[in-house]
Amino acid sequence: MALDGAGIIGFVGMEIDVQERGALLRSLYVEPQHRKANRGAQLVRAVEAEAATLG
Repeated sequence: MALDGAGIIGFVGMEIDVQERGALLRSLYVEPQHRKANRGAQLVRAVEAEAATLG
């Protein structure tokens, strides 16, 4: 979840596949007024980092 001083500005969802030892980025949303500030890319990097910690 991405936040600013006013609240939630975006979110990302990840599905973990234990059998395949992988992860799937399931959903991504960023409020339109924040889309040119690389918030989506930041959320994707956060999911990638979390997936890496899971193996």
